[in-house]
Amino acid sequence: MKDNYEYPFDSSWTKDELIAIMNLFRAVEKAYEQTVTCQQFLQTYATFKKLFPAIAYEKQLDRQFKKVSGYSIYQTVKQANLQRQGRLKMKR
Repeated sequence: MKDNYEYPFDSSWTKDELIAIMNLFRAVEKAYEQTVTCQQFLQTYATFKKLFPAIAYEKQLDRQFKKVSGYSIYQTVKQANLQRQGRLKMKR
């Protein structure tokens, strides 16, 4: 993980969109730094997807977030979907 990084930000996001994205970033961080339940993570991801259904936008956001944090949204979602239950702990 890179210390003291800033989340990707788009000034066009609404308050609800910003909250959903920040919650997703925090959930991904938690999966890498501690653990998070698969159910909790997938629920956070589902909320994000309701507001941002486009795969291309998700990929763009993942690249930006991985560049600043070293953490992959895509890999975390993939692992949570494979595991589906229990605690999710990502390896760096």
